[in-house]
Amino acid sequence: MKYLLIVLLMALLPSCSMDKNTSFSYSGIFKISYPQSLLSGSTVFSADGLTLKTREGKSVSGLIISSQSDNLPTDFDMRSYPEIILGMKEYLGSDTAIREKFANSKRVFNETYDLSDLAVQNREGVTRYGACKENSCLGFVVKNSFSEHVLIIYSEGFDKVTFLKMLNGSVSVK
Repeated sequence: MKYLLIVLLMALLPSCSMDKNTSFSYSGIFKISYPQSLLSGSTVFSADGLTLKTREGKSVSGLIISSQSDNLPTDFDMRSYPEIILGMKEYLGSDTAIREKFANSKRVFNETYDLSDLAVQNREGVTRYGACKENSCLGFVVKNSFSEHVLIIYSEGFDKVTFLKMLNGSVSVK
């Protein structure tokens, strides 16, 4: 019986390693799956969030943003964060310091990324925002039914098409 179990386990073991992706979990809600080919020779490190730097020098960073981490009121609905910071809608709160903070962030993001060419996709209860300028990209992922935090993704070295494929295909939301 013991030998039969060993043979069975040996037969099943290769199927366990067939998954060609490795996932980075940013919270119980958001994770990014990377193909093994991208991970080969790469470095993973933490600097505010979790970053993958490929052997070619390209990088992808993910970070969870919450009202607490961004010094916003505790009742702030984080689902509106990307639309405000990307200039799609105005911050309607009365706090002028927060209004200025959003305006300054929008100005910086607009200089770094082309916000006039913003890609927005809303499907299956998840909204994804992506903007790039040359090979620098910014993305937000929002679970439409969850208001506590959102995922922000930065990349360097990936073109817009590759970044948007990653944003729309590699990021999973529970």
